Amino acid sequence: MDYLLQISIGPVQDFISAARRTRDLWSGSTMLSEIAKSVALSVKNNGGKLIFPATDSDDDLKQNSELSVANVILAEFENADCGKPKDVSDKALSAAKERLNLYADNVWKKMSDWIVKSRWDDQLNDIIEFYSAWVPIVDGKYFEARKKVAKLLAARKNIRNFQANKCEEFVPKSSLDGLRESVLIRNLTEEDLAGLPDGVQLKPKESLDAIGLIKRVPDNTNKEDKSFASVIKVALNSWERGKGKRFMGDPVFRKRYNELLRDDNSVIEDIEWQLGKEFSAHIPEAPYLAFLCADGDKMGEALSKMQSADDHRKFSQELSSFALKARNVIIKNHGSCVYTGGDDVMAFLPLDTVLKCARELHDLFDEIMGHYEASLSVGVSIAHAMEDLAQLLQYGRDAEKIAKGTDRNGLAISVRSRGNIPFTVREQWKDKTESEKLAEK
Repeated sequence: MDYLLQISIGPVQDFISAARRTRDLWSGSTMLSEIAKSVALSVKNNGGKLIFPATDSDDDLKQNSELSVANVILAEFENADCGKPKDVSDKALSAAKERLNLYADNVWKKMSDWIVKSRWDDQLNDIIEFYSAWVPIVDGKYFEARKKVAKLLAARKNIRNFQANKCEEFVPKSSLDGLRESVLIRNLTEEDLAGLPDGVQLKPKESLDAIGLIKRVPDNTNKEDKSFASVIKVALNSWERGKGKRFMGDPVFRKRYNELLRDDNSVIEDIEWQLGKEFSAHIPEAPYLAFLCADGDKMGEALSKMQSADDHRKFSQELSSFALKARNVIIKNHGSCVYTGGDDVMAFLPLDTVLKCARELHDLFDEIMGHYEASLSVGVSIAHAMEDLAQLLQYGRDAEKIAKGTDRNGLAISVRSRGNIPFTVREQWKDKTESEKLAEK
């Protein structure tokens, strides 16, 4: 008998949404993707024929590969007995925990003197939400099996296990989302922070749970770990490439500048004061940046037309191709890529490149996925670099919803000056004019 197995991994809130710094956001997205890749590779190594993600090479599923994977895994098993999917699911869960433990071990080696071991272990054992469901593919009817397994998985998630929370009295909650207790032995002082390993990003009196702390400790195995820019650095990127070019050519200035702009909570007035009056005369008075959110349209409709696993696998491969190329589009436009997985894109970009980047992403999606009659809606939120990060994210998501509208395939731009309500414009994407095509050549 052939079987279809679907797995869902979470929690998305803890890994992605709980963030006070851009690095929290990037690190959480990366961590969830890495765990999903480990699950997918485990399923494949144990006889599963991957449908989502579908990759050209096993190297795409290896640790710290460029591919980002969504938190849903789908695979088929040919000529398997009824116990095979259960066995594979159990091994996939073990693989997810092993990948999380690699992150945890990296932190423990550097921060063990500052961590309450019992609390740390309890949270790591409880953090991963792993759900799976499987159904037989009767008479080769893949489409019916896929609908059924999706419904079963949704039902399983709705009746999830509620384990007793091992909360402790008089222990501060995480500063990121307030859900779990801090794993730190105490709120650290300025003096404590000075003695922490290089690259650990903590602020005085900040409380962090296990996942929050993992986000703040650099992962030396990932080459991108130290390169993720703060919001203030993204906002000043156009200055670096323009009026600030002569300043950035000075190694001493560049080193000091980069040190000051590492922190998302950097205050522009402090930066100006520390870098001198000459710098202050040229820096933008109001550093704004853009947060871009993009999502595919009519993807469900496209999937509903697929009657075989091979059709779905081809669709998945093309989505992976878009995700990899989208990442390069963002980098080319001087952006900081938070996440590109499937048809989802999140990135911070400077103002002078964000519209060009949005257009290139839309056209790239149309080139790869357009034959499915799918399109890409893009929301762009422009806000001050000193806005709360959670608000920046929400503004971007709101713009994406507006972009989708009732007729999809849209671009929405929402501009919010500090302390004011947003001004939003929305239009559908149009084909490029001949003059625009000539200008690109």
